[in-house]
Amino acid sequence: MGIGCIFPDAPTFTDYWKNIVEGKNSVRDISGKFWKKEDFYDADMFAEDKFYTTTGAYVDPIEFDTLEFGIPPKMLESTSVEQLFALIVAKQALIDAGMYEDDAKESERMRTGVIISSGLGSNGFFLCHRTEAPKIRKLLVNNGVPEKIADRVIRKYKDTLPDWDKDCTPGFISNVVAGRISNRFNLGGITASVDAACGSSLGSIKFAVDELRNGSCDCMLAGGINLSLSPHSYMMFCKTPAIAKSGMIKPFDESADGMILGDGAGIVVLKRLEDAKRDGNKIYAVICEVGASSDARARSIYAPSKKGQIRCLNNAYTASGIAKETIGLIEAHGTGTVAGDTCEVQALSKIFATDSKERNIILGSVKSQIGHLRLAAGISGFIKTAIALHEKVLPSSINVSKINKEVLNSNLCVLKKPKAWIVNDLQPVRRAGVSAFGFGGTNFHVILEEAESEHQAPYRLTPTALAIAFSAPSLQELSDKISAFRSEIKEDKYAFFSEKYNTENAGCEEYRLSFIAVSCEEALKKSENALEMLKSENEPVSGRNNIYFSKTNIADSEKTAVLFAGQGTQQVDMFSEIAMRYPEMREAVTIADNIMISQNRRPVSKLVYPYWQTEEERKACEEELKSTKNTQPVLASLSLGLIKILEKRGIKGRYFIGHSFGELPALRASGVFDDETLIKTAVARGELMQNCGSDSSVPLSMLAVMADKEVTETYIKEFSNLYIGNENSPVQTVVSGELNQLRQLSERLSKDGIKSTMLKVSSAFHSPYMQKAAE
Repeated sequence: MGIGCIFPDAPTFTDYWKNIVEGKNSVRDISGKFWKKEDFYDADMFAEDKFYTTTGAYVDPIEFDTLEFGIPPKMLESTSVEQLFALIVAKQALIDAGMYEDDAKESERMRTGVIISSGLGSNGFFLCHRTEAPKIRKLLVNNGVPEKIADRVIRKYKDTLPDWDKDCTPGFISNVVAGRISNRFNLGGITASVDAACGSSLGSIKFAVDELRNGSCDCMLAGGINLSLSPHSYMMFCKTPAIAKSGMIKPFDESADGMILGDGAGIVVLKRLEDAKRDGNKIYAVICEVGASSDARARSIYAPSKKGQIRCLNNAYTASGIAKETIGLIEAHGTGTVAGDTCEVQALSKIFATDSKERNIILGSVKSQIGHLRLAAGISGFIKTAIALHEKVLPSSINVSKINKEVLNSNLCVLKKPKAWIVNDLQPVRRAGVSAFGFGGTNFHVILEEAESEHQAPYRLTPTALAIAFSAPSLQELSDKISAFRSEIKEDKYAFFSEKYNTENAGCEEYRLSFIAVSCEEALKKSENALEMLKSENEPVSGRNNIYFSKTNIADSEKTAVLFAGQGTQQVDMFSEIAMRYPEMREAVTIADNIMISQNRRPVSKLVYPYWQTEEERKACEEELKSTKNTQPVLASLSLGLIKILEKRGIKGRYFIGHSFGELPALRASGVFDDETLIKTAVARGELMQNCGSDSSVPLSMLAVMADKEVTETYIKEFSNLYIGNENSPVQTVVSGELNQLRQLSERLSKDGIKSTMLKVSSAFHSPYMQKAAE
């Protein structure tokens, strides 16, 4: 219902999601940020009082308004940064939930609770250092330092530390973090802290859900905060040793050698589903169940336990009544330690094993991008997964080059690039699981599902290119508008997303200029280039630097034609980014999936967006897609998606044409038949043409020759089973026929200096081999 977070390189949850989709690595060298390298670093992992790494993932400093949050400036010195970050992040979450200040009713606030996991504030450690002063003084004096000098040293030592005062104790105690939030935002429900080590923030979700279920509260804030990249933290985990000596965290990679520490804070606002729907609240995802367990008497108090994790997973799925085979995504604990990853994958494989060897569950860990946030680890994975369900996107993980053998031998798949999350009659609901485990043998697993199957209104958090458009009655006024745009986004980068630059300015004045940009920085660069282009003494050249200029409204012209591509254009993950960002494309693939499923055929989504883990698996997927009976339904569904996207945005053509197979989507675009007819026709056409190819005793294919039809014909006369298939242009002709003869033709052409390219097709289209299909 509401999300607030500050994670490495991400001051908001939209920035966090953008970084996830773009695969941003926020782990870096942090020496000098919180400690000096020369004081603590030593490559020798056994060196006394030293640690062997300098990498981590930290959050940037925040601005804190003491008046807004009611903390006097003098009290700040005694207040832990955890409490300050908690207030900022809680405010973000409440604003996102529509519950900030006047947006929340008094009765609603009084039944809102707060459960947060947070560590002891770092100023608590500093205050403890003050109690060491007498011991240090004695050491100095006992070693011959004059008492006056010893006193001066102790005084200087204490000057580096905060003073004890009445605000110190509440300033660092962890449960006061939740108390600060309840106090500042006037929330009257339960206020508590959870400590379950690295499972803490998912523990806070569990206990918040329990409060909602038993009716004690009507709304809950839950989450976790971890802000400790201190020498103490590094020393502790390096001496375990759990930190990666390589300086990289690589969950599920064969070379993974440990975790990397990270900092962050995340809070979510939760309500009962029926209440959220009644109140018209935004819903990112639905919590189906939270499972928990301990490792009981395991091998070690801090070693991972497969039995304990399996018990936790079973508890969640048994209580929820949800079939395990409906889970499409697992956001794992995934710490990057050899023992931890191996144990977790073994537990997941046991739970989600099927008779099929096909990969059907995506496995990921956001720790690969932001490190291990410890007390906030669970909430970072929870927020990632909730947004993934909302955005209909399967996120990827980074730092995976050679996959862990345990993953290879399972039905799990770690994505290197994100994919669209498609549903169909076999998997009608998007569901995911999130795990977090902690020292002491504590385990949590949350089951989430999407709130709605598809979006009908603007919803997208996933970053995408924006069309920036300007129009004016003169060149000078056009330049003025572009200059004003540059000034505005320089002042406020979020102005780049303002609708007035991609809707209101797309008017009908004589002079128009537009470009596409993904970021504020790209928009600044392109607008600068646009201004230079408009200064040209001659007519500005449209299309230069991907900037388009026009003095006529092309979109209204009756000469607009729409051309659809043919077979041979297909490739694995084709239009993946469009499917991730546009509901119309996902809808089209779902339509095709269900038609294929009804005919006991492989779904289109599995053909064009397959899950593959190795290079061999990828090549097998490409070969499967190249098969004619598969290619044509895939191209039909993707073309249909593009048609729907353009139609919804009012872009209409006057003429429709298709290159070979493209005739079918052209017929749909021109209104000759409907969506299902397009897909069913493509399925039948592909099947018939595949059968024609199968009737041949030798492999068939097609070759694009970079020559005109007459020249090409002189070459193919020497062959018995080659035919002109397509006359594409005066400089390109396509030949169809037997694969071996095409290869021989290609060699002869090459000797004569004529280039040729074998097409990605599995038969000889537009030739006598297809006669039976035509009939």
